[in-house]
Amino acid sequence: ACAVHRHGVTGGTAAGKRIRNDRRDELREFRRRHDGHRNRFRRARRDQAETHQQDDSPCHRGIPGTCDYPWLPLLPGQQSEPLLPVVTITAYRVTDRGTGMDRRPGGARALADTGLDAAAADGKPVRAVGQFRGANLCRDLPAATHRDPADWVLLTPEGAVWVTGRRPEGKGFRLDASYLADTARWVEVSGRVEAAGEVRYLRASRVALVPRPPESDPTPCPH
Repeated sequence: ACAVHRHGVTGGTAAGKRIRNDRRDELREFRRRHDGHRNRFRRARRDQAETHQQDDSPCHRGIPGTCDYPWLPLLPGQQSEPLLPVVTITAYRVTDRGTGMDRRPGGARALADTGLDAAAADGKPVRAVGQFRGANLCRDLPAATHRDPADWVLLTPEGAVWVTGRRPEGKGFRLDASYLADTARWVEVSGRVEAAGEVRYLRASRVALVPRPPESDPTPCPH
């Protein structure tokens, strides 16, 4: 004898019972896996909703400018201090431009203490502070004395000198020798002074950007 079922034909009563049990077990396993997937999906959706609500909470309070970038801090002028500028600055890198070179004992003498001629005569290192003049953009020195394309002019209180051996750049800064606006900068150069006729060259070993000395006034380029 054989038994007929909705899902097919069994070969007998015992065999049909075994098949039904197997199918029941398969159905239970399927439901268990399905419930596990569904629960994980629900937890993921709940976590996503909580994160979204936390990130975008400023949007729901009517504060403009925070919905596009929810990870940035709230705009300062929109909260308890409405008079603050409505601006935030996000820094990706910060460097120290410095305030000159180290003033360690035994360091180079100041050019202001020796003068150009004395510094050129003894050949000892000096520190010269002056206004950056680019590649002789202000015509402080004769054009024929420009020996190397990379040389640039430093206008010191002791006179204008060609700086050679180092470009006008260092930690946190880079000046353009062909850019007239950079002549408003002040730099400090450490090196040795060399004489070539009436012109002095400062063979630099180090260059630093410094603030304008209080006792010095900027000299504009002639038009």
